[in-house]
Amino acid sequence: MAAYQQIPVQFSEIGLDVALELSSKLDVYAYDAYFIACALKHRSPLITLDGGLLDAAQRAGAAIKEVIL
Repeated sequence: MAAYQQIPVQFSEIGLDVALELSSKLDVYAYDAYFIACALKHRSPLITLDGGLLDAAQRAGAAIKEVIL
């Protein structure tokens, strides 16, 4: 929990068209595509424990931050 609280949170404007295009291209839900679009836009790694989201993000070319539990 301490590591999680150190992650800076920032709101980011992502167009619905961008999220829907990624959603269709990657065959993921639009809200997953939004997270991928944010990672791509800000050139920051995506952190998630969702294997499907990790796979889609890698296919989109997003950086991944591995979390080992």
